[in-house]
Amino acid sequence: MSVIRMVAPAKVNLFLAIQCRRADGFHELETVFQAIDLADVIELETSPEGIHMTSDWPGLPAGKGNLCWRAAALLAESAGTSKGVEIRLNKKIPPGAGLGGGSSDAAAVLLGLNRLWELHLSPEELQTRAASLGADVSFFLQGGTALGKGRGEVLSALPTPHLWFVIGWPGVTLSTSAVYQDWDKQPSAGNTKLSEMLSALEATEASGIAAALRNDLEDTTLRLCPACAELKSTLLERGCSGALVSGSGAAVFGIARDKELADEVTAALSRRGLWARSASSLSSSETL
Repeated sequence: MSVIRMVAPAKVNLFLAIQCRRADGFHELETVFQAIDLADVIELETSPEGIHMTSDWPGLPAGKGNLCWRAAALLAESAGTSKGVEIRLNKKIPPGAGLGGGSSDAAAVLLGLNRLWELHLSPEELQTRAASLGADVSFFLQGGTALGKGRGEVLSALPTPHLWFVIGWPGVTLSTSAVYQDWDKQPSAGNTKLSEMLSALEATEASGIAAALRNDLEDTTLRLCPACAELKSTLLERGCSGALVSGSGAAVFGIARDKELADEVTAALSRRGLWARSASSLSSSETL
């Protein structure tokens, strides 16, 4: 085996409650991740030595500033291998949008190189390495629907509902750290409880899930990016049963009652010149 093709799905956060800021500077969270079928594609090919990367997204770092590259370097160092790899990234998930694209790409590289380099690392060993790259990377090794605690890396699998989403992005890139820093200055919290979201997921009812949406970072993101507020209003006006900023933004998602509405709203946003995609939920057993 000399070439492997990996698919790296995006995520939305159906629930994100910030408990406190920790002594290490990170924030204690309760969050519900949901993988969706919007995805990047990564091709990994063995090379004699070194890590070489290309990407088709303009301006995206292709060296040490990219999580894909860092994941490959971490795996090579920790496994003590001198094998090299060519990483070719076909980017579909906007960077800096709160959809986890970079983290998902890193997880796909870890999984793919474990096979390509025949390292035979266990899922637990891969999770240990993922934790040093970022909390969301740990989720993408698992996928599906999951409750994340701690920084988001302490994961518990949840039932996956069948949901249709409209994902809109106003073309703005937001720094996660900057959003959290601004939230620290003006902290805010949603009203719904985690138990409400967990009950809605158990019932797998889209309307109940929409009613239980929460993101404590949303007010901060809407303040930093007024276009996100306009996008959220548009999603609700167009018939989505709930809408929310995903993670730290700047993507906003709406829950649609069916594929037809998701496609209709997506087309309406696209006609206005906005980046928009319809997507559906993915369980941990589904592949693209």
